[in-house]
Amino acid sequence: MNRKQILSAITISALSAILLAWAPTTAYAGADPPFGMRADVSKGFLCSVPGVNADGNLISGGLTTDTILVEANSKTGVVVLKCKLKGGVNDSGVDQEFFGFGCGVPGGVTTNTHVSVSAEGNVMMTCKLHTPQGP
Repeated sequence: MNRKQILSAITISALSAILLAWAPTTAYAGADPPFGMRADVSKGFLCSVPGVNADGNLISGGLTTDTILVEANSKTGVVVLKCKLKGGVNDSGVDQEFFGFGCGVPGGVTTNTHVSVSAEGNVMMTCKLHTPQGP
């Protein structure tokens, strides 16, 4: 990763972390969750997604509310963030995929990440963070 990509990833991570602080939470609905697991699901909050510049490097790509955040709490918890955007930024003109960029989610920043940006600028981003919940 070059300096520009690193700065772009840091900007995306910081903005994502700030925006996620406002995410509404809906607790597990229905009967008791299986095996003592609890999942909190949030949808429709603001999420910053990356785009691609003409050189094929990550840049800030836009904001979307087509989002879902799942926080599964158990002995080894996991937080999964998925954000989609149609008509985002892809100035390279070709499909692009990136892995391992910084992404802010509740509980911290993770690099267990993937984003695909189509030539048309359609973006699908996934960020996953394992959050140990204790014994």
